Amino acid sequence: MGDDERARRLLSDLSIALRKDPLIDEFGFIFCPEPVCNKSPIVLEQHKLGIETWSIKILYLFVHQQLLKVKPISPDSRFLNDCSQAAVLLNAECYTAWNIRKRLVLKKAIGAEADLKLATLVLTKHPKSAETFAQRRWLLQHIFPDIKPSHSSHEAAASTNQHYFPHNNQYQPSPPPNGLDRRVQVQQNGAAGNLERIIDGELKACTIAADRYPNNYNAWSHRIWVLKHLARGGSQVVKSEWVSSKEWVRCHISDHSGFHYRQFLMQTLRECTGGTLIPNEKENGSYAMGLVEEELQFTANLISFYPGHEAIWYHRRFVIHFWRTFLTGKPNATTISTEPLSHDDITVLEDISVPDTAGAAATSSWQDDRSAGRCEDAQMETDQVPTKPSFLSSPEHLRMGKSVDEDLAAITTSEIQFAIAVNACTPHGDVDAQRRCVEGYKRWLKSQ
Repeated sequence: MGDDERARRLLSDLSIALRKDPLIDEFGFIFCPEPVCNKSPIVLEQHKLGIETWSIKILYLFVHQQLLKVKPISPDSRFLNDCSQAAVLLNAECYTAWNIRKRLVLKKAIGAEADLKLATLVLTKHPKSAETFAQRRWLLQHIFPDIKPSHSSHEAAASTNQHYFPHNNQYQPSPPPNGLDRRVQVQQNGAAGNLERIIDGELKACTIAADRYPNNYNAWSHRIWVLKHLARGGSQVVKSEWVSSKEWVRCHISDHSGFHYRQFLMQTLRECTGGTLIPNEKENGSYAMGLVEEELQFTANLISFYPGHEAIWYHRRFVIHFWRTFLTGKPNATTISTEPLSHDDITVLEDISVPDTAGAAATSSWQDDRSAGRCEDAQMETDQVPTKPSFLSSPEHLRMGKSVDEDLAAITTSEIQFAIAVNACTPHGDVDAQRRCVEGYKRWLKSQ
């Protein structure tokens, strides 16, 4: 049997399997360098689709060659569909195949939602494929024509980083959405009724990709795009994501991209109150303080249980910067001192003895175990590291007219004391890694 005839049979078997089971939720390669028996290398079991590795080269070369022969207008849409879906399953970065599928969608030879389903299947094997996420954005813009055309995935992600990772201490939040609680009004093909289902499908696809590839920049950038352009920053969606993302980062503590997503959510939730203390100073200030307090307690617990992970410490830096930005946005704030702390100031703070308290107050106190060099118990308990910083102990600092300089100084003092307490309570086995994180954090505080 020639390679061309064998490739056609492989393509036929793959296409039949995809049509036979519409509930296929995973695709992968089965290691088998040579055919061991006279049977099809396409395996379908319990909604899982696999292809033996010996047949990959034969099939891909055939379908790619067929796609290159495509004329601008081809009557055989079914054959193009079979070839293009095989090509993207084997090589998700095949631009030609994705562009042909765009053409088929425009000709209505295949449905946009069907192509979204194929893209989800592709992500189970190629979770970091930038072209697959770009295809998803194009399909969503086709389904919902009111979505503004986006830039390339790299430009969109760079824009996101510009807003949420400021340089030279210049914080530049993105413009707030025009009405966070508004609903997207779409009429094309009755898509309005499917909006919630499609958004849920996109978020699930991003989760699948993020679980399968660490620090999946493309998946998290696409998730941000969905919230900004498809969900339009709806407060209910954002709040739901705030809760679910907390559990995700708890299980992926070294994933910088997951923490970056929470930073985007913090900024979006802040914009729900307009980002300032006007017109309702008390409610807006309390809401922002609640976000900061919750996240600082969350990072303190993670630092306690998982010492030496830089991603957590960098996220804490953002939370402190977020709170500083909120404070300096007070309408009648006094002049803010830009002078960094001197080396003597840092030394004095490090020499402050940490008071020892007992009982329930231990969660908000500072441990005095520095002489021992470690905590009495090797296992880190939640109450061994202060979780609630002193500058958030009461809302008094939110009152108008209080000096911003005093607020900023309290933040720096509290965080340096926190770093000292963390360093003192770290078990011996993790001292070096944790100390590097602590020293880096204190240097950052000094530079603010």
